[in-house]
Amino acid sequence: LLNSNTVFGALSSLVGGIFLFLSFRQAEVAFVLPGDIPPFLVPKVFLVLWIALSLAILVSGLRMPSSPLGEQNHARIVMIAVLLVVVTWLMRSLGFMIVAPIAAFATCAILGYRRHLLNAAVSVLASGALYLLLTRVAELSLPKIPIFW
Repeated sequence: LLNSNTVFGALSSLVGGIFLFLSFRQAEVAFVLPGDIPPFLVPKVFLVLWIALSLAILVSGLRMPSSPLGEQNHARIVMIAVLLVVVTWLMRSLGFMIVAPIAAFATCAILGYRRHLLNAAVSVLASGALYLLLTRVAELSLPKIPIFW
């Protein structure tokens, strides 16, 4: 019963549930004009997807045989955590379209993918698609590149 998928799935579901609860609490006190979309709609949608994926990972972990958790190498996890902190710190000053593709490429490299040209192309295209999705469809403002905007 205890393996990396069950631990990750349970913890991710718990974190997603806490954030979803907090988004509903903050939405109750937000001022909304008639006809506006509900506050925190996009974070709520992402959190529901997060929780669904976490529960799917948890269920797949429950179906797997038990394995000891102490034998894993945590260096990659620590490097990705440090990368996320650096990306968060640089996002506002450098802009989404510079930081996101570099972060995606670095994450792929840390995880061991070695087709660097393909990784670079997918990182740029996926970041561009995510930027368009979040700015045009969800109408969120993301940090812009300070030189050009």
